Amino acid sequence: MDIYCTTCGEPWAVDSLHDAVDEGNASDYQDARMIFFGSGCGTLFNNRPCERPETGGPAAMRANVTAALLDVLGDDLDGIASELEGAAWMFD
Repeated sequence: MDIYCTTCGEPWAVDSLHDAVDEGNASDYQDARMIFFGSGCGTLFNNRPCERPETGGPAAMRANVTAALLDVLGDDLDGIASELEGAAWMFD
């Protein structure tokens, strides 16, 4: 299941946060989560900031829906990923 970057809307597997720790990009899973949702996937995985997508496009919708689910579900990344999977029809 995927989660989306709240900055650029890029999809990432939930397990990629564990990979970021293994690669030394974060000290632990919680740190990876905070970087991913706070600064964006580019900061965590590519050592560069993410760019905001075009307003109204599918990437912006993915980013906004993920941010809203993060506000509602908090630390439940599996729940967020499950809800995003069910809402995938909105992103096409």
